[in-house]
Amino acid sequence: MSAISFYSMNSVLLPASVREEFDKFNRANIWGDKQGKRGVHLVSWTEVCSKRDQGGLGLRSAHHMNLAALGKLGWKLMRGEAGLWGELLKAK
Repeated sequence: MSAISFYSMNSVLLPASVREEFDKFNRANIWGDKQGKRGVHLVSWTEVCSKRDQGGLGLRSAHHMNLAALGKLGWKLMRGEAGLWGELLKAK
């Protein structure tokens, strides 16, 4: 996942359609999908996203990454460590 998409996840809850597009892009890269042709899907995406010690690749879904990033921001705001972003939100 690109840094730009992850940066946007840090500040807002992205719509489900946007998160699905991120996952769709990642799936296409993992499965080797080409334009108009699907690659061979040997296991489910849920299994690919599971932890390595549970047999998965340890990838994270965009939904879980978005929630984790927002949780981290909330934690920083509560502890007063959010910096300039926190000051902006407090001013509103």
